[in-house]
Amino acid sequence: MMLIPQGMGIRKMFQRFCGFCGILAGLMLAGCAGRAISFEQPHDPAAPLPEYRLGFGDVIEVRFYQHEQFNRTQTIRPDGRITLERIGDVAAAGLTPTQLDSTITEKYRSFVLDPELTVFVLEFGSQVVAVLGEVKSPGLYPVSGATTPLEVIAAAGGQTVAARLTSVMLLRRDQQGELVPHRLDLRRFDKRSPMPENWLLQGGDILYVPRTVIGSMNAFMNQVYSTILPPIDSWLRALFWYR
Repeated sequence: MMLIPQGMGIRKMFQRFCGFCGILAGLMLAGCAGRAISFEQPHDPAAPLPEYRLGFGDVIEVRFYQHEQFNRTQTIRPDGRITLERIGDVAAAGLTPTQLDSTITEKYRSFVLDPELTVFVLEFGSQVVAVLGEVKSPGLYPVSGATTPLEVIAAAGGQTVAARLTSVMLLRRDQQGELVPHRLDLRRFDKRSPMPENWLLQGGDILYVPRTVIGSMNAFMNQVYSTILPPIDSWLRALFWYR
């Protein structure tokens, strides 16, 4: 059970906690050494835009054809799952509706002949990103449309004097739901030089602004999984259920 000091709201506590995590991770990473990491390649403007990925708080409908008894409307829980008739829990967060459609279809195929279904997104949950590290007000910030990392850093009060915008880390879940780090050099872009599409923020992203240049990806991810992500997950659950 989390104890909340009297007079202090959850968001304020989260901001203080994120500030602590940012300082701690910055100190731990200060001594990191390793091979240089190449920057992510710019996105091809001719390529199709990425499909929406589901996140916790989204309300979805799973609608079957000819097997309406299995129809369900579900809200994706903070653990990223939904529960469906006869197959139980299914991981949904981080997947596109098409991918979730395929996953559910395969699970029902064992007892339904040629299942046909469609996944609809009825309501979009609160699309927020976590901004950590060397920003003046770490915390959760809403994103909508084409929001860039620089815009959400500005919403967080801007970077501190110790921030390294040449080595910002964007953590985003892949198709399997695993966090994948992307190192961004935000000094390369301004109003006259727009960012590539795949650098635009999505709900559920984590943006970490370091104090020092991140030299070792493995060392950074070890710190993320051991000292940053577990408590952040608890705070996200609290904000989802008590907002």
